[in-house]
Amino acid sequence: MLERLKIILGFFFLMIKYVKAESWIDVIIFKVFGIPRKIKFKDGTEETNIYYNSLLLYPYKREIVNEKNKIYCWEINNKKYYATFSQASTLYDYITNNIAKVYSADFKNKRVLDVGGHIGDSAVYFLDNGASFVDIYEPVEQNIISMKLNLANYPKEKFKINQLAVGDKEGEIKIFSSHEPGGAGFGLVITNIFNKTIKSNIKEYVFSCVSFTKILKENNYDIAKIDCEGCEEFLVAVDDNLIKKIPLWIIEIHSKEIERKLLEKFGTFFNAKKVHKVNSEVSIYRFELKKQT
Repeated sequence: MLERLKIILGFFFLMIKYVKAESWIDVIIFKVFGIPRKIKFKDGTEETNIYYNSLLLYPYKREIVNEKNKIYCWEINNKKYYATFSQASTLYDYITNNIAKVYSADFKNKRVLDVGGHIGDSAVYFLDNGASFVDIYEPVEQNIISMKLNLANYPKEKFKINQLAVGDKEGEIKIFSSHEPGGAGFGLVITNIFNKTIKSNIKEYVFSCVSFTKILKENNYDIAKIDCEGCEEFLVAVDDNLIKKIPLWIIEIHSKEIERKLLEKFGTFFNAKKVHKVNSEVSIYRFELKKQT
């Protein structure tokens, strides 16, 4: 309870520091009722919706590098990242160095499968830590625009960008989301402070899709990172022998029900360890293949 109070007070402190007074009521409307609002900042910029991590990142925002897509440079720990305001909330883990905890692994000379590549920040982390190749799957065009900027200084043979969602079959997949494509929470449904779903905000999106089965059959990886706002549930139906091809999985799980299914799925062949709790529903797990005796 005390920790929750600190976060709430911290949020309002940051709002007062960075947001124009005329937009304070809009921030509160979004936080309490989940209704998207246009927020005006003291530096003259305008953005839609405000999250705690977004405000924590505000001091790290630098110049705009892509006016059309509103992509900014964000300088964190002497490293530059490129993202829109809504994309940038995922960069908070780089400020706290929580990223090293979440992705704790030996990436040197490893081939990495990155499902839910977002803006390429995780791929950058893997490459910076010695990965020989990162195979990225990300369906959202807005994210790929930022991703290309973030990966621009890395050798092209070190990564591959696949503009595809990942699911249970080839073809197309429907994604229902309260968040606009390009936002950090795209694929999730917004609830208000009373945990009520704001149905009027939910929209349907269609993307080209490839199955986990096809990817795993046609490729070999040493590590898999899965963060795709619920698509991890499709792993439940994948053949165990294909799952076992990858000795280390790092998976962000987006509900208690999916968590139960994946712990059961991986439990026979993998050691499971929760490495980070995002909130009451979302946790990140590390699944490491058990050594054969």
